[in-house]
Amino acid sequence: MTAQLTIKSLDESRPHQLFEQYAGQTKPQRAYIALDLRDGTMTAGYNPEIGNAIPMDVWQGLIRRWYMPPFAAETANRIMQDMAELAQRVLDGAEILWDGNGSNMIGRLTDDAQAAVKEIGQELDLSAVDDEDDICFDPMLGGDWFGDALRQDVRATTTDADLEQMVDDAIYETRQNAPAAVINRDEVLELYKEHRDGLHMAAGDIAAWRGLSVQTVHQWAKRYPAFRALAEETSAGLIWYRRDVERWLSETGRA
Repeated sequence: MTAQLTIKSLDESRPHQLFEQYAGQTKPQRAYIALDLRDGTMTAGYNPEIGNAIPMDVWQGLIRRWYMPPFAAETANRIMQDMAELAQRVLDGAEILWDGNGSNMIGRLTDDAQAAVKEIGQELDLSAVDDEDDICFDPMLGGDWFGDALRQDVRATTTDADLEQMVDDAIYETRQNAPAAVINRDEVLELYKEHRDGLHMAAGDIAAWRGLSVQTVHQWAKRYPAFRALAEETSAGLIWYRRDVERWLSETGRA
């Protein structure tokens, strides 16, 4: 009996799920669309194996794979929907047979099904060009660009405006190295803000940031126990987390 196509869509609230780059690897894992000839399920995923290892059911032709760039989840879902008619042609011409060796079963295709397999591959090649801007790039993994900028340029005193300019500069540089990357500017900006807000500030930093005198900040520490309690004592003097200072300023009407 011919299997009927069932598309298992990706969760679009996790747009980067096809992008996986293991520690120590220079490239992300290969993403793919797969069609299981046994039950008609079409899915998108990435190869969990490092290197050229191929699962047995793929080797035996029971699952057909087409490799593609690590598209964003929404794009991968759209591609699977676009391929539905061709995928059903593959299923219509598929047969599961015993290969005469033990209990091994293999998948075989008619000429028309093989032609449909080829067409899907060709369509995916075109999609890789047409949807170049929908290829995933996880900002948390972009240490060569985002991480360096975070470490070198962001300070506790960096303003929101300066932070946005840094993000735009970092994204521009990233695109020079990875033109097909999908980069969510809001996510990168949030990454930068979280880093900045977790940095320490001395009294002089707070003064420079807020346009105050250092004496005023020291007076706050003496006059307001809540402000003093936010500080940590170091050999160089009192230091505060920026996020704590910003919250205190807001709560006391000084923001």
